[in-house]
Amino acid sequence: MQQYQYDAMYKVKYHDFIKQFSGYVSEYLSNDFISKIDHQEIKHSTGGHSYLHGFHKQYGNQFRRYTLDQNGKWFEVTKSWYVGLGNEVTEDTVKAFIIDIYHEYYMNKED
Repeated sequence: MQQYQYDAMYKVKYHDFIKQFSGYVSEYLSNDFISKIDHQEIKHSTGGHSYLHGFHKQYGNQFRRYTLDQNGKWFEVTKSWYVGLGNEVTEDTVKAFIIDIYHEYYMNKED
């Protein structure tokens, strides 16, 4: 796949992923909580002029790095220092991350 096609695929998959992610945040936390989760775009060079797109999400100690591979599958890692794609993303792994954020938020919430 050429970088041009990959970039187009990423835009579509990214939009769908963020929409789904935001829905889970609204389901488990609140509609406006999404703004409290840090978001940073990333690129991974694969050699030459090719690269993979992705992003980090972090709230407190809860961290995920999501990367889209050349086949259109999302992968995630839970440690910022980890090198590699990590594990394939599923609906449950995304929800588990939101639940981890939920627990961290309510454990650290001041009354």
